[in-house]
Amino acid sequence: MSLSIAQELIDFETSLNGRVDGLSKNITDIKDALTSIGDATTNASNGFSQNYESKNKSVIINSFTNLNTICNNINTSVSNDLSKIVSESSSMLSKIIKLKEYKKAVDDANDAFERENKKEDPSYIVLSSNRSIINSYTNSFNSLHTELLNQLHKLKSMDADLSFTTKFAQTSAEQLKSNLKFGTFELKKYKASNGIVIQYYLYVPDYDENVKGLPVNMYMHGSGMGENSINKLTGAGLGKYIKEKKIIPSGIVVIPLAPTGRDYESKSFRNALAELPFAVAEEYDADTTRISLSGHSYGSITAYRLVNENPGKFSAIVPISGSNTVTSAFKNISVWAFHGTDDTKANNTNYGQAVDKVKEINQRGGTAVMHTYKGGNHAFADVSKEHRANIIEETFTKEHDFNGEKINPLEWAFQQSTV
Repeated sequence: MSLSIAQELIDFETSLNGRVDGLSKNITDIKDALTSIGDATTNASNGFSQNYESKNKSVIINSFTNLNTICNNINTSVSNDLSKIVSESSSMLSKIIKLKEYKKAVDDANDAFERENKKEDPSYIVLSSNRSIINSYTNSFNSLHTELLNQLHKLKSMDADLSFTTKFAQTSAEQLKSNLKFGTFELKKYKASNGIVIQYYLYVPDYDENVKGLPVNMYMHGSGMGENSINKLTGAGLGKYIKEKKIIPSGIVVIPLAPTGRDYESKSFRNALAELPFAVAEEYDADTTRISLSGHSYGSITAYRLVNENPGKFSAIVPISGSNTVTSAFKNISVWAFHGTDDTKANNTNYGQAVDKVKEINQRGGTAVMHTYKGGNHAFADVSKEHRANIIEETFTKEHDFNGEKINPLEWAFQQSTV
């Protein structure tokens, strides 16, 4: 009787034979790499903790902590689960070799028994010896064969028990918030409670999907930027410089479209605008005490209006080439205005009006500072032939002095709070 080894054991040996040592080295390499990433993440986190001061400091450090946790989870799974799988596989290969030895011993004894039994005068001693070998090794073969099949079955099921994959398999779809994208700059739509639909570009920093508590700034373009062209939002203004990565904000930026450019005159449209940054903040678990406004020209005029119409909601505004009526709503709000001295446009956009509004804000208990571009006009911070600097680019892509501190105006706005 010839013994048969199950095909799945043969396939297992064929697929892994000569490869286990390589798998073991892969695991070692992965563990070393993860340890290096973990060490680097810890060092970077410690460096930020000791040397970096910002209201987003905790967000950044939390990102490092999350990365370190992921590395540790994978490392634990690789060290324990995958190492166990490779160890079990190596053990099985050794046992399959033993199984083949049992089979060969039985096959050889069977052949010897048959040859002796065909003789005219067979030796009963030889027959008995080979029969004894056949019985003994057949029992050993059957026992080991059953053990290997059970071991293979357990090995195939071990991948379902990997601690790292199981952790993520058990995470609910609701917790993942798969509709959110981080590290993006994309076009979206918002339908306000009054039914008005606003198209807007949304920038979210490249952290991870667990980031919470980010500040929000809503930038509003001037009247000439509308004209029903959504493409203009990334072709000019703040959106252009974010798209070109001339500025990489540390918080969330919302850039809505006023389709005709004169929509800002509509109270209904402004009501919808006022809702938008708070809707984004709710979706991304942002900090609702740090929602600021910025804008150019008519966008700046609208920023003033939104503060007046929604007292206590917005933490700061950064108006460029624009101002408007100041009411008691400006008490305790922070304003950093930017204006060219030669801006003579009418209707709340000329330099003299803006200077007066800054003074009035301070008189009402707010904090307002004017950054002046000497010789600049409504659109340019510097109109000399040698350097025609766009006033929006000059404002947002550089650091300026605010009460003795050099800081980017958008980052300054992110830091302001209503509390």
